[in-house]
Amino acid sequence: ENQTHDLIKDTSIDVVLRYGKGGYEQASSGTKKTRLHAEKLWEETYLFPVCSPTYLRGVATASRKSTERSLQNLTDLSTHTLLRLPLPPDRETGEVGERWQAWLNSLAEFKALGESDQTALLAHAKKGPFYSHEHLAIDTAKSHHGIGLALDVLVIEDLLEKKLVRPLAIRSRDPYSHWLLYREQDAQRASVQAFAQWIREEAALSLKTLSTCRSHSWA
Repeated sequence: ENQTHDLIKDTSIDVVLRYGKGGYEQASSGTKKTRLHAEKLWEETYLFPVCSPTYLRGVATASRKSTERSLQNLTDLSTHTLLRLPLPPDRETGEVGERWQAWLNSLAEFKALGESDQTALLAHAKKGPFYSHEHLAIDTAKSHHGIGLALDVLVIEDLLEKKLVRPLAIRSRDPYSHWLLYREQDAQRASVQAFAQWIREEAALSLKTLSTCRSHSWA
């Protein structure tokens, strides 16, 4: 989120991909300022819990023996391992939040819970293993070791291939976006144009697949 200065300090870097709230059009380092081309790759993406089918079958088996391992509503998440991820750092304070915390607080379903349930769920969401990168948490979820909170465009293939499933039919729109950035002065460079076009085509392809899945109401 806050590393656009790479495009100013290091001229060997031509293109940067960032996950954040935007506002990248002008970056600065000391007295040097550079205009950047900032392009959002997807206009609308969603976050939702995911786990492996094997994990979910284990939950179903356990729930027939005990209510402690059920997974039917939001509060049931407090009995499961939640795979944690950081949010992009705040550009002004540098503070790094956590995805589960922010996601829960954004849900109407969470706000409808009693205060004790809210407190317990937020406390539990701070206890799971912490991952620096999303693909690590997704791989852990696919390996049956917990429930991740994933961005739809990044797990669409895993959902289609049944490597991941959605245990709860709850989602929220992601307040962050993925951005393609490069220096405006480099916009006509063949290498930059070629890479940017490839990224655009990949993003469009994933969005097309995602749109098909959304029409079936499962992604």
